Amino acid sequence: MTQHTPGPWEINKRAFSPGIDIIKYGECMIATIGDAGYASCSEANARLIAAAPELLAALENLAGTASNLLAEAESDPTCAMVAVDMQDLGRLDEAHDKACAVLDHIAEPGG
Repeated sequence: MTQHTPGPWEINKRAFSPGIDIIKYGECMIATIGDAGYASCSEANARLIAAAPELLAALENLAGTASNLLAEAESDPTCAMVAVDMQDLGRLDEAHDKACAVLDHIAEPGG
């Protein structure tokens, strides 16, 4: 996966000009969110962008955990996890596939 600036990323509301900066203190500017005409959603967008490193870590954890659980269920149908409703197992499989697709998209240059 392409390396990104590690978190945490912080939100810095500008004091003297419109907009919000997302920064990694002491390192670099990640993004600038303008608020010309969109002030109502600018802060929410900035929070979402600033949370990207934590969201990525959570998604990687979910994908890994789901992969391990699905492999265990496939290799040992008598395992305790299979006692869970098969519909739940199907939803876990779908969530795993979606998480992996997002991670693949993030890893793609220009993706």
